Amino acid sequence: FSSSDPEIISIEDVLGTLRLRDNWYQLVELTAQVKCDGTVRSQRALIANLDPADMDVDLGARTGFQFVTTTAGDFLAINVRVQPRGSGFLRSLLMKITTPGSVLSSKPPTFWSPASPVRFAVTVATDIANEPGTLASIAGANVPNAATSVRGEVELGTLFVST
Repeated sequence: FSSSDPEIISIEDVLGTLRLRDNWYQLVELTAQVKCDGTVRSQRALIANLDPADMDVDLGARTGFQFVTTTAGDFLAINVRVQPRGSGFLRSLLMKITTPGSVLSSKPPTFWSPASPVRFAVTVATDIANEPGTLASIAGANVPNAATSVRGEVELGTLFVST
């Protein structure tokens, strides 16, 4: 058994048990081959996209590739979700979404579209002056109560970044 990228999807034992280790933007090729006859083999490509852990933020699509490639001048849609601890309430959050280098920068217009329906209201700043590597700053707070609070994963909205 082999993986084209064991840091993303690794083979854990001689039985071919797989471990998904990280998200990745390319297909990971897995191969199973008979040891005594190298011509007998099978290959399969998988997409690596982890579920968010407790107290984690998840950017991109929930399934499949996290981000869909766009052409220059289009918008890259970045879904933003938060996973509180266990089935606890999301009480507050403050996050800054940044990108290294100039591959993807916050060049206007970058804009935010809240989830529908809004289950956790946030304030979002985009196109922040003098911070070209900052795509968005997101903040929100909620007093937990049975009527207005949400348990488990919370979809905040989608950030659209000009490419």
